[in-house]
Amino acid sequence: MSLGEIIVEEREDTSTRCACCGGTTLRLTGDLKDQNGWLAFYSVRYSAAHPERLPRFVLGYGDWSSEAPPGQRWVFGADWSKDHNGFRLADLSSGPSQGDATHLDRSDILDTRFAEDAFAMLDAILMHDTRLKDLQHEH
Repeated sequence: MSLGEIIVEEREDTSTRCACCGGTTLRLTGDLKDQNGWLAFYSVRYSAAHPERLPRFVLGYGDWSSEAPPGQRWVFGADWSKDHNGFRLADLSSGPSQGDATHLDRSDILDTRFAEDAFAMLDAILMHDTRLKDLQHEH
């Protein structure tokens, strides 16, 4: 899968007020598709009021039909650093889980055949979700 093959479909966005500073935290959602159909869903959560907390991208990949077992569903995430102009994969297996999917860590993705697809999906979201323009570097 390459970046050019991925279509980003924006869905909902919500904003909440931060109790500590009154700033706004945004949560954006969407779907990724290619010529064969649905690839993944995603959410991005970030707050301009808290630059110390990097924007977190979380994706659900695999078979999310109601009949699919959790072993055929994967959740992975990455933090985006505008200063470094890149993603850093997150360790999600130790976080809260509903048991509905396998939550992946960095080591589950890096140096695997899936790594290229994972980063292509992350790049597609960053580059093509119009609501994320403020996260990109100005050229």
